Amino acid sequence: MSVDAFNDNVILVIEDDLPLQGVLSDALTEAGYRVVTAGMGGEGLMQLGMAPPNLVTLDLRLPDVSGGRVLELLRAYADTSNLPVVIVSAASSIPAQIRDLADAVVSKPFDIDELLATIRRLMPPPLPRSSAA
Repeated sequence: MSVDAFNDNVILVIEDDLPLQGVLSDALTEAGYRVVTAGMGGEGLMQLGMAPPNLVTLDLRLPDVSGGRVLELLRAYADTSNLPVVIVSAASSIPAQIRDLADAVVSKPFDIDELLATIRRLMPPPLPRSSAA
């Protein structure tokens, strides 16, 4: 799913656990955000190249490119260097250099309200969608 570069409140969820990806997508959509998903790091990088979102949630343990490497690459490019990133990971320890590149870390298992509060702290809440055409 691609998004228009000018859409606000778009969150890219990079998560390889498909049931958890669905839970995140559903909860964020219900909270009013537009959601784009990627199941692997390389796919997430492609999504970022097509149209940078307003925020990324990022698992660190991905089957192809590690989440840490995705984050390093994200910070290396001008278009995405300031993009808010929330690491959502079950990793027992996150290297300091990766933790320092992220805007926030939410540990799995997590409370969805905690994750939503973290996201709202990093980007404006979505505006109510108008039903007028």
